[in-house]
Amino acid sequence: MDNVANMYTLGYKHHFDSRTNVYAVYAMQDNHSGAHYDLGASGHGITTDCHDANGNCFPGTKLQALSIGMQYNF
Repeated sequence: MDNVANMYTLGYKHHFDSRTNVYAVYAMQDNHSGAHYDLGASGHGITTDCHDANGNCFPGTKLQALSIGMQYNF
């Protein structure tokens, strides 16, 4: 069974000054035919996985996420 996944990411960060920045991060988890790895399981955002409401798993899915934020250091 092909239990392998590839993750592709792209990020951008812009500093307005020494204390303020904005960022955008995109990620795509490309699961192979036998893989069912999650995206977001580390606690940043909502965890997305391959399970439906009945707990059935659909391997081989392609998951995507976008995170946008602003940071100000006091």
